[in-house]
Amino acid sequence: MERATFAAGCFWGVEAAFNKVEGVTSTKVGYTGGTLKEPSYNDVSTGQTGHAESVDIVFDESIITYEELLEIFWSTHDSTTKDSQGPDHGSQYRSAIFYHNDAQREAALRSREQQERSGKYDSGIKTEIVEASEFYPAEDYHQKYFQKLQFKR
Repeated sequence: MERATFAAGCFWGVEAAFNKVEGVTSTKVGYTGGTLKEPSYNDVSTGQTGHAESVDIVFDESIITYEELLEIFWSTHDSTTKDSQGPDHGSQYRSAIFYHNDAQREAALRSREQQERSGKYDSGIKTEIVEASEFYPAEDYHQKYFQKLQFKR
């Protein structure tokens, strides 16, 4: 099993997109990329911790590759906006790929270059590619949020 960690705005929708993917064995939403240890949602919401709302993904590389996950990542959000996605604004909603090893770093850089060359992005891609740091799982009520909503209806 391998890990991938992505930030693409509000983590609820990003998690929902990856949960549907064959080969993804688990997802967890949380916070990474900042300086505060053990941050809460309220801490991260201030925009002062440096953390991004992120999704940590465990996947079976014999079923889906990291490169295929990157394609899904690009399709789930607007990578041309800095520190915002839709109605959500602040550094916690930035677009970022947090790589776990050199192979992921190289794949992420190649993928971003391909996206830039595609001509789909008039205002340029703002996605950060940075080394993964400590991932702090979000509170339980954030985990599988959209699935929980379906069960309440």
